[in-house]
Amino acid sequence: MQVIADNRGLTDGIGQGRKEEKKRIDYLLERDNVTDKQLDAVYQEALAGLQEVIGNFYLNYSVDGTLNNADLSRKVTRKDLELSI
Repeated sequence: MQVIADNRGLTDGIGQGRKEEKKRIDYLLERDNVTDKQLDAVYQEALAGLQEVIGNFYLNYSVDGTLNNADLSRKVTRKDLELSI
């Protein structure tokens, strides 16, 4: 007597496994997109803060619209410290 294997259940299981795997991948990709958006917001906020600090520095220490090494190399004064508060 010859026994013939029935693969239908196995094939359905593999197909279901692939569907679950695809769902998991889609979920992880969506989560990555959300994380990317959050990181972009944090980076933009940090960049805006740096631009403000640099702009204030430029306004306080530039002479005739330029910054030179002599002005930038001088020691910090009390006035400099008060400006940063």
